[in-house]
Formats: sequence, structure tokens, C-alpha cells
Amino acid sequence: MKSNRCLRSLILGEKPIGTLSRELLSECETEGFLMKKEMNFMELTYEEHKIWGADDAGKVVAEIDFPAVGDGIVDIEHTFVDESLRGQKMAGKLVQGAVETIRKNGWKTKTSCSYAATWFKRHEEDVKDIKA
Repeated sequence: MKSNRCLRSLILGEKPIGTLSRELLSECETEGFLMKKEMNFMELTYEEHKIWGADDAGKVVAEIDFPAVGDGIVDIEHTFVDESLRGQKMAGKLVQGAVETIRKNGWKTKTSCSYAATWFKRHEEDVKDIKA
């Protein structure tokens, strides 16, 4: 299982970060492990209408909310990224995670969050099937 390989290599320190291949880093990213500036990794928690990640102290440092606003319709209404993660494309990764969750559940979405609305404009072809 790829996530076990990521956990062994990254969390348990089986291999030094500098020796990891691009392929393994890419696998780890798609498995939900995202790099922080300190070169640690954070696992994102997926809930029905929210994705979030916490730091080692348990403080939420990244989150996106997309509550239901109608029958089969959600609204990406809030995206937050702590300053410690800024500049690492974390907000885009959160929106992408929300898009995948929305698509998997067969929902449509609105985007009242200004960041998500801009992201949707930049990825219009990729999200046209889920826009409400």
C-alpha cells in the first residue's frame, strides 16, 4: 500500500528527506501527506463537508468548509491556511480535495469563498461538471 510506504519513509524517518525520489514525494502528496516548511508532514482529515489539518500541537492550520445549502448542492464558503503554511499552495490543495469530495458524492457546488471562486475560474474546464 502506497500510504504505508509514505508513512515509513516520511513519518518514521526510514529515509532522509533529501534522498526521497520525486515519485515517492508525489505519491505521498496524493495520499494526503503535505509538506510544511519544517519538512514535516501533515495528514489531512476528511469529513463530509470539511477538510482540515492540524499541527503537532493540535491547532487547526488548514481548513476548507463546504456545507450543504440545498438538495445535492454545497457551497465552498471558507478556506483558511495558517501563516506557517503560506506560499506552499496549501489553499489550492484544499480546494482540489473539496472538488474531489464533491465530485465523488455527486454534488454540485457554489463558491462564496473568494479564493475558491478564483481557483474555479483558473480551473474552469476541470470543474464545469460540478458547478451549481
